Amino acid sequence: MIAMKLTKYEHACFTLEKNGHVIVLDPGSDSFSFTATSNIVAVLVTHEHADHCSVEQLQRIASAAPNASVYGPSSVCSIWRKTTPLNSNDAFEVGGFTVQPYIMKHDLVHPESTAVDNIGYLIDDTVFYGGDSIQTRQVNASVLLVPIAANWMRLADVIDYTRALQPAIAIPTHDRLLSATGKKIADAHMLHFTKDHEVQYKRLETGTSLTVGEEER
Repeated sequence: MIAMKLTKYEHACFTLEKNGHVIVLDPGSDSFSFTATSNIVAVLVTHEHADHCSVEQLQRIASAAPNASVYGPSSVCSIWRKTTPLNSNDAFEVGGFTVQPYIMKHDLVHPESTAVDNIGYLIDDTVFYGGDSIQTRQVNASVLLVPIAANWMRLADVIDYTRALQPAIAIPTHDRLLSATGKKIADAHMLHFTKDHEVQYKRLETGTSLTVGEEER
C-alpha cells in the first residue's frame, strides 16, 4: 500500500494525499487555513454541522477542482446538492483511495437531543475518522483522528474509545473549543491514559503533515 501524507487544519479538517491526489475530510467553517487545490478528487463529509461542512469551503473546492466528488449522509444534500449520499457500509474507490464508510449517528449532547446522521470513514485501511461519534469499537486502523473537545463528549469516554480501537497513532482533532492551556491539559491526560496501551498520542499543529501507511502497524 502506498503511504499517504496526512495534513491537519484547524478544528476538524484534514487532507490525505497520495500519487498527487487529495481527499479532504470535513472542510468546515472553523478550518480557516485550509486552501482548495486543483488536485482534490473527493470530499468526505461526516455530517451536516457547519464546523464540519461549510458551503463556502465546498464552493472553493468546486471552483478549484470542479470534478471533485462530495460524499456524505443524505442530510448533506440539502446543504450541497451535488453530494453523493452514502446509505450503506459498502466500500468504494475514488482517486486511487479505498473508502470504507461507517453509518452511525452523531453522539448526543443530551438524551432529549435529536441525533443527526453521521458517517465515519476508514481510508486505505489506515486512517479512521468517526466525525462526531466515538461509539464505533470495531475498526482496525493504524491512525485514529480522535475528537477531544465537544459538548457531546467526556474526555474519559474519548480515552476509552482510543484504548478500544488501539491505533498505533492517535491524532487529536475537534479542539477549537479549547484554549492553548486546555489543549495542553487534554493532551497530558490522553498521553497518560493511553501510553500503556501501545498508542502513540501525537498532536499535529495546524498546517503540519505526517506520512502514514502500513509502517504504522
